[in-house]
Amino acid sequence: MLTLMRDTYRGDQRFDPERFADRAAVEDHLLDRVLPAAYNDDRPGQPRSRYSLGQAERWLGVIAHQMNSEGSRDLAWWQVPRWRPAWPRTAASCLLLGFLAGAAGLFWAGPAAGLGASAVVGLSVTTSLTYGRAGDSPQLLGRLQWRDFVVRENFVFGIAGGGAVGVAIGVALLLTHHRVVMLFGGLVIGLLAGVVGGFVTGLSNRSADNRTPIGPVSCWRQDRHYTLTAGIAGGLAGSLIGGACLGLLAELANERIFGVIDGFLSGIALVTVGGLLLSVALSLVGSATWRTFLASLQLRMRNEAPIRLVRFLSDAHERHVLRAVGPVYQFRHARLQDRLEEAFTTRNGPRADA
Repeated sequence: MLTLMRDTYRGDQRFDPERFADRAAVEDHLLDRVLPAAYNDDRPGQPRSRYSLGQAERWLGVIAHQMNSEGSRDLAWWQVPRWRPAWPRTAASCLLLGFLAGAAGLFWAGPAAGLGASAVVGLSVTTSLTYGRAGDSPQLLGRLQWRDFVVRENFVFGIAGGGAVGVAIGVALLLTHHRVVMLFGGLVIGLLAGVVGGFVTGLSNRSADNRTPIGPVSCWRQDRHYTLTAGIAGGLAGSLIGGACLGLLAELANERIFGVIDGFLSGIALVTVGGLLLSVALSLVGSATWRTFLASLQLRMRNEAPIRLVRFLSDAHERHVLRAVGPVYQFRHARLQDRLEEAFTTRNGPRADA
């Protein structure tokens, strides 16, 4: 409370204790001055805030309300997606990857292959995001851990992603060569490439939790870096194997035995580009940062949070409204969290309780 007095009252302002009936009234008064003082553009030596006082009061009130509804004093940014339904995020991710896969299939083998690839990849993404748990916590880059090479999450990721790509490849080959065996061959190629890529992806990852000794912003950045690195590494490894098998299969199907080497190199060149792009996209939509970004969009549509939520939380931390404890944020004082929720509930009435 002494630090609140110091931070919310300037030297030329007078505090009159006789206005208040008891200690609780004094504390409530000081707590109510935290946000006006923090988001006051006239603070000497402080940069101008990106956010208005009204925005900060509403958005921090929503955050406090959600935290209290969960009975938590910790704000982990990767748990924000739990505040809103998951199906809009799943639908958006499916539309994005489905469009990319459909465009690749259209370019490679025509409209039918494009539609098939779009449908299969969209279904795979839906299954992965609905039942997968990889994006529930941030993934951090670490040393190569060979004991983590064969883990269930990597296997499931490889089966889901590789199976979708394999069916798309098989459909395209079937339409091109008019042989049913091509569908099976494409599925095998996709599964092999997906499993290898999934295992390579998991070699250097470790999950963050509330006890991880890094800050929230660093945790956010490391999850993005891991997404890019894992997507490139897994996509490159899987694409090399899948492309080689695809080239051999295509040449053998045409009975050009002596052209196997040409098919080998062509398959690698063809699949590597598409495989890398698709692998990075799959890693992106499965990451904690992607889910949190989409959840922020959902909250922004209701004016309950900014789109760049982590930047807003970092700004509130710099203004001493929040404090960082490892990778999670906490309100400066537990009573500040409760007071902001009370103010938010009072302003919004029954809607906030609902």
